[in-house]
Amino acid sequence: MKKSLLIILTYLISFSIIAENLCTVSLRIEGTKNTQGYIQVGVYKSDTDFQRENFIFKRRIPAKNEFEIAIENIPEGEYGIAVYHDENGNNRMDKNFIGIPVEG
Repeated sequence: MKKSLLIILTYLISFSIIAENLCTVSLRIEGTKNTQGYIQVGVYKSDTDFQRENFIFKRRIPAKNEFEIAIENIPEGEYGIAVYHDENGNNRMDKNFIGIPVEG
């Protein structure tokens, strides 16, 4: 019984410590060119994750001139955030022949 109680207590303490290290990141996006398509938001832990599109958070939002988004329950740390306007809704960033984005 004491061993079970100790295991449960240890689990609760661990969960409490983990929960305290979670945070919310709020983004305010404004100045989109138009309201066609979608706004894509992605959060990445590293350059490699960005290049591989391995995100810890991804959201696709109908385009508006301005809006706010809350990214909740993210562990404390350093992250990269990518936001782009997918005007034609094809779920990718279209670029010209030299690699410059042509949307948004």
